[in-house]
Amino acid sequence: MLGSGTLSQLSVFVRIVEAGSFTKAAHELGLSCSAVSKSLSKLEGQLGKTLIKRTTRNIFLTEHGEAVFNRAIMLLEECEDMFSQVRSYSEPEGHLRLSCSVAYGSKVLPDLITTYQKKYPRVKFHVDLNDNIINLSETNFDMVLRITKKLTESDSNYYLGQINWIYCCSPQYLSENPEIKTPEDLINHRCLTNPVMAYHDNWVFSGENGEIMIPVESVITSNSSLTLLNILLNNDGISCLPDYLASIYIKKGILSHILPEYHAGLSHHLYAIEKKARYINPLVRTFIEHLKHELTLPENLSD
Repeated sequence: MLGSGTLSQLSVFVRIVEAGSFTKAAHELGLSCSAVSKSLSKLEGQLGKTLIKRTTRNIFLTEHGEAVFNRAIMLLEECEDMFSQVRSYSEPEGHLRLSCSVAYGSKVLPDLITTYQKKYPRVKFHVDLNDNIINLSETNFDMVLRITKKLTESDSNYYLGQINWIYCCSPQYLSENPEIKTPEDLINHRCLTNPVMAYHDNWVFSGENGEIMIPVESVITSNSSLTLLNILLNNDGISCLPDYLASIYIKKGILSHILPEYHAGLSHHLYAIEKKARYINPLVRTFIEHLKHELTLPENLSD
């Protein structure tokens, strides 16, 4: 019969082996290195066998350690299957740790979380808004929403849709400056650029006759769509904003969609990325299913 705390000690042992170090395992588990080391020592004490040998740089499984590791994986998977079956009959609850880009997290994510919590009020969120690339294996986040041209992520990912871009400016700026009838007319205007939407210092327009590349001498460059948006709202130029952001202000008449007969030649994609783990996190899965549903509703589709 398993001794008190043995299942937890087996879980820590497995995490040490999979992480390849005590330090990484402690970080992933949210424990101190000494707590992880003590847990292993207690497990080895109960078994009367050494499971892991350490050097200054690496860890190695002993023969007994390899046998225990293989059996522990099977045991923990069986336990998780049991818990998952029980959870499937109960309401999701717990904490979901999520990271997201600043603009999307400010303008779109709040509504998605609100509608989710109306269905599952016992789930609490910790949201971090950050435009940097997040390596889930090095953080305590459960998932991340990422907008990118192409995903090169080893963790499990779920495609949520395409992000298109819109060239726009304020109606006041449009009325006070030279008329814009063709993409070439933008050469005479104050252009504000996001590096991800400039191809070798060119803006790309896609129309009936193919693509047109317009050289842009940017007066302001920023990787923040919110920064560029606020400058547009100050009637101070033209920029290319993601549709989820621009469409809010275009529908209200606060911004004008310029050259609507053309599409931005570059686009991005929205992914939900789940931390790679041996066990399924039911909160992550229910939230991803919620996102898939909400983001495909007709009223949420981009113009």
